[in-house]
Amino acid sequence: MAINKKFKTISIPKTIYEATETYIKDKGFPSVSSFTAYILREYVKGGKEELNADARRVKKRLKEMGYL
Repeated sequence: MAINKKFKTISIPKTIYEATETYIKDKGFPSVSSFTAYILREYVKGGKEELNADARRVKKRLKEMGYL
């Protein structure tokens, strides 16, 4: 069985994963993995200010849902 070496696995808490699943519904992301890769790519690329605004919205939503 060949292992695809282009990807690595990361771990996040289950509650964050589930909240992210809910968050990305109807936002055009096919999976939590693709959304996470997008967020990390944008952050590393330099879109930190925009991501900070997104992070604030996500954090607010997670609080509203009772995860934080």
